[in-house]
Amino acid sequence: MFVIVLLVCRHGYFGQNCSQPCGCHGNSSCDVVTGRCQCSAGKTGKSCDQDCPIGTYGIECSFKCACADNISCDPISGRCLCPPDKTGITCDQDCECENNASCDPLTGLCICTPGWIGKTCEKKCPERLYGVNCTTTCSCPKEASCDHVTGNCTCPAGLYGEQCNKKCRKGFFGENCSKKCNCTKFEMCHVMTGQCKRVCPTGKYGVNCSRSCRCPRSAICDPYTAQCFCKAGRQGTTCRQGCPKGTYGRNCMFNCTCSENSECDQKTGECRCHVGWIGSRCEHVCPAGTFGEGCQQRCSCHNGLCDHMNGKCHCHPGYQGVRCERECSSGFFGQDCQFECTCQNDAICDHLNGKCHCGLGYTGTNCEKECSPKFYGLDCEERCNCKNGGRCDKITGCCSCSAGWYGDRCQYSCPPGRYGIYCTSHCRCMNGGSCNPASGECYCTEGWTGRDCSKECPLGRYGFDCLNRCTCANSSSCDPRTGRCECQSGRNGPECRQDCSDKYGPGCKLDCSCGQGGQCDPLTGKCKCRPGWTGPECREKTPEEKAPFNDDHLFTINLHK
Repeated sequence: MFVIVLLVCRHGYFGQNCSQPCGCHGNSSCDVVTGRCQCSAGKTGKSCDQDCPIGTYGIECSFKCACADNISCDPISGRCLCPPDKTGITCDQDCECENNASCDPLTGLCICTPGWIGKTCEKKCPERLYGVNCTTTCSCPKEASCDHVTGNCTCPAGLYGEQCNKKCRKGFFGENCSKKCNCTKFEMCHVMTGQCKRVCPTGKYGVNCSRSCRCPRSAICDPYTAQCFCKAGRQGTTCRQGCPKGTYGRNCMFNCTCSENSECDQKTGECRCHVGWIGSRCEHVCPAGTFGEGCQQRCSCHNGLCDHMNGKCHCHPGYQGVRCERECSSGFFGQDCQFECTCQNDAICDHLNGKCHCGLGYTGTNCEKECSPKFYGLDCEERCNCKNGGRCDKITGCCSCSAGWYGDRCQYSCPPGRYGIYCTSHCRCMNGGSCNPASGECYCTEGWTGRDCSKECPLGRYGFDCLNRCTCANSSSCDPRTGRCECQSGRNGPECRQDCSDKYGPGCKLDCSCGQGGQCDPLTGKCKCRPGWTGPECREKTPEEKAPFNDDHLFTINLHK
């Protein structure tokens, strides 16, 4: 049984007893075993001190941007950063906007420059409107024209000022009030034409000032036309009518400049902003982090945008809660945490975009694949070094050796006398036998057999595993190791098939001592003398005497042949 101990070090340390500092930049962590930096999204380099190369993003910059035409993407989320003339999720669509307008990078809708509207920003603002989306009303009087981009007024003759709300100063008339009057002090110079006319006393008008005005006391009577110039906020012949919406001042002659997000004061033209808007014309939403009337209240959104009117939080993708204070619950991601993660094998799902960050030993888009046998570690990027059939742990890279091998890379065979897993078992082979380093099976030396090599080869067998048959004749035995025949007395030759000649005894190694042609017994060496000789070695003559001839005087040679 194998026990894998997982080492957990405090952040920033690794190694034995977690005593070595990682040296990784920022919030990046390191492998507790190797010390290799594990960079946070958008960072790379040996110490995670470099931004992702252009065209890559995410953890270890391992993902390629999916943007068209080598357009770069956000190094953390991978969102394509479209140039003004491109749109779409991958920036693969051309903008069709006119008049220097740009495209929304996601929707492709035209974002018009001030002064233009329409699907492709092809139309000028309607008369009396200007600015972004043509939502701002010109403040120029009816007699003046308004620039559709800036809202600047082009004043008619006799008026000047940013809003053309000022008549020419006394003594001047015409366009931009640039011409000087030539009237006497008893005459009034017409601001438009420069024509000199005599001034009537208060309440009089007409030729020779002979007619009486009918204006209220608060109004001013035009000495030529008898038109009443009502007080601010009033109009009509009797000055009893209020100003129409969008106008203000005396005789309601001025156009309000307030945006649609406000109400215009009919007397002063001051803009009273609706809740959530600010600015002299109430044209700006509340600055980030504020909301409500006058943008006086502070937002409490942690990871989201605050509604500029009511302060309600609209969470960024990956966050939830009343104040967007919580990340998506485990297993969910994206806008409003509505998408379910597809990560497997306890991988971490990015709460922003759903990308799977695999644990040690796994890889794949959803971390669904175990490391192949030759790889291990984070995203299976580390190569195993196990040899001789050793199995590599997909998490740590540690080698589990096959039986018969040991070492940190299983590079060593078991030493003599050992076998099995990590060579922990002792061989039991006898008589010089060796054992298989994996199974412990005995390999016997020549002449031995049996499970532990304790048995000598049986009679008639020899060699490795006693597989060879002896070829010795005449009941001779053979050496159990070499198969060499061990001849009985009186026999010799490779297979003991030859009688001894002038020799006797085991292996015919002893010299015969018989003289005078006596025959030597190949077994015992005893001499059989020829007639006329006697003695142990047939070296003594027998006494001469006549004896009858019979078969006893004959002898046979090579009786044992």
